[in-house]
Amino acid sequence: MYINYTAYSYELDEDLKQLFKTSSEFFPKDAKVLKDMPWVGRVSFADIKEKIEEIKTRPIMCSNCGGALTNPDIIQVSPTKGKTFQCEFCGTLNVIPKDLMPGTDLSEFVLGQLTRAKPITEDTLLAVIDISGSMSGGKLAAVKESLIRTVTDLSVNAPETTFGLLAFHSDVYCYDENMKEVFTLSGDMRYSVEEITKAVEKKLKDVELKPLKKTKKKWVSNIEKLRDIDMTALGPAMVAGYVIMKDRGGRIILLTDGLANEGVGTLEGSSTTGAQLYEDLAIKAANASIIIDVVGIKDPSAFMALEALAVMPMQTGGTMFYAQASEIAAAMSSSSSGKIVARGVKMRVITPEDVEVAEVSGLGGTDAEQLKKGIRIGSVTEDREVYVRLTPAAKVKEKEVPIQVQVSYMDEEGNQRMRVMTKRVKVTDDAKPIIETLDVELPATYAVQRAGEEQYRGEVAKSKKILENTQNAYRAVRNKAPASLVKAIEKADKILDEEIAEADQVAERQKEEMSKRSVVGVAQAAPIADEDAALSMQKARKSSKQLFEDEE
Repeated sequence: MYINYTAYSYELDEDLKQLFKTSSEFFPKDAKVLKDMPWVGRVSFADIKEKIEEIKTRPIMCSNCGGALTNPDIIQVSPTKGKTFQCEFCGTLNVIPKDLMPGTDLSEFVLGQLTRAKPITEDTLLAVIDISGSMSGGKLAAVKESLIRTVTDLSVNAPETTFGLLAFHSDVYCYDENMKEVFTLSGDMRYSVEEITKAVEKKLKDVELKPLKKTKKKWVSNIEKLRDIDMTALGPAMVAGYVIMKDRGGRIILLTDGLANEGVGTLEGSSTTGAQLYEDLAIKAANASIIIDVVGIKDPSAFMALEALAVMPMQTGGTMFYAQASEIAAAMSSSSSGKIVARGVKMRVITPEDVEVAEVSGLGGTDAEQLKKGIRIGSVTEDREVYVRLTPAAKVKEKEVPIQVQVSYMDEEGNQRMRVMTKRVKVTDDAKPIIETLDVELPATYAVQRAGEEQYRGEVAKSKKILENTQNAYRAVRNKAPASLVKAIEKADKILDEEIAEADQVAERQKEEMSKRSVVGVAQAAPIADEDAALSMQKARKSSKQLFEDEE
């Protein structure tokens, strides 16, 4: 006996379906069907704040694989067990608790108030500004001008945004809107994460970040007063920034032109202990729903080791730029423009055993196994996109396969929510229906993101190969595609061509750098590495909108 719960279903707005899209409406029966063309799913967070019908209970989930029940028609009634369902992902028979209700293929479950969760009424921006001696002259002036512009823009367009300022040279200073020093980090404590944390926590009650609608004029005046001096205690400043923001969430933007060379996190010399600090901060920040952006200011004679700092934006969903002084305003505008749409985000992808989650992009190097178990993302902005490449594990036995994405997050009132999206895709052994329903933007964007992640790891040849294989796959299907898709395929081909050319340039720069190292030493050649680290980060974070709308 089946119980039909269609009374709980409803028509979905097409825009809401954009949260989870697949590159085709058909899935290949085996690996031979599509060859090199990636079959991907995209999770786009732009529409997550759109309201859908709520179910105010936890979802009914499989006790074995964790898949949520979203097809009420598979519920059965057993004389001995009551209501049961056989999981469509792993086949496990589950008993349904009496107080729970099944969802539909797009469901929003409200799980209740999180412990100690605070309502979120505004975004928070903490600027961490390098005022060391190397920032003298035009660089610090450009940073101040750009920061003033950002503060002014937010005071008009997002007036509830709260703002704070840390400045660092050899020491670290936290200022309030009256330019009063709330605390200073100096001396031996700068060489201990534990001591920095204790010192900042003692002063946290005095760190009051206020809305820019009330404080903009004071901050503009204060920023203008910043002066350059001494060395670069970047690590201590970022530890302090994390401690300030860990219970607030929001965004930290770091602006620097120099190598961290004072206190914890120093990147001078050959030791890797300094780099480890930024890896640790990246994980902590993501868990605390903090996004970290990095703006490196170009100096032909200076090396910042941006490849070490890049782990922070890579893991937290931030951005990284390597900019001339004249370009800082544009970089900061881009960094602060992406509105945070969800905090405390966790994501999971569930598939049947004959559909493999092969790779993922857009999550800072997360591997597929982690995503299948569930991965904590932290805060996400409206332009954040995550891609999952799915492949047939062998020959798919079923005529239709379900793919489920679970996204849990905290809403503005501090409630824990879970959005469950299930898409059922028909299986085919013919490439034609896959090509005819191809969403051209998805495989290309996935390939660009993956190439950026490999380039970030130093695997430039592998990065280029990913792009070339995808481009060849587009060219292989172009003649088989309907006329309505040919123009889009040609656009994707052009985008991939440009990305391949950029990969060639990176390879050539790295070749030149290695040649220079043998002649003039690492320090003079190293800024090339800074530029490439920033480029790879930007590539790894590109969205389909950025790639394809920029081509218009």
